[in-house]
Amino acid sequence: AAFAYESALKFLGCLAAQEGEDGGLSGVHDPDDAHWADEARRECRNKLALSCFLNLAQCELRSDRLHEAALHASKALSLDPSNSKAVYRRGLAHMGIGLLKQAREDLMAAARREPRSSEVRAQLQACQKRLQASEQQDRSAFEGMFHRGSLYGEKVEAPC
Repeated sequence: AAFAYESALKFLGCLAAQEGEDGGLSGVHDPDDAHWADEARRECRNKLALSCFLNLAQCELRSDRLHEAALHASKALSLDPSNSKAVYRRGLAHMGIGLLKQAREDLMAAARREPRSSEVRAQLQACQKRLQASEQQDRSAFEGMFHRGSLYGEKVEAPC
């Protein structure tokens, strides 16, 4: 399925045809882009591209290609910054990668946009628990580092 979405995005001119190209959505990429010159066609292309990016992000999440999922969700957000599915999927990708602070930000934004979604709230809680555990682990790892006294075992004498 991911291949079909990538092919559709390449056809629409929203995804680079070769590795290393920009693949952005803002500028004209080739002479065929003239087909999207009027506003109505561009709007239709962007709606279709949004659906393809969202579905591609979901495919990448299910295939554990989390960096790609985050990238495709970000591209969907560049088309529609208020899209709750895009911010939610990017949050899931960030959480899977281990970027817990970014994941929390995205999941909180998704929860604000979709306050009744139990799935979003459950993932936000899971992210917050992982973030707290990570912070606790960091605190315990560095806790004794600064409270053990002198590094060289020297005694510090009080001045007279």
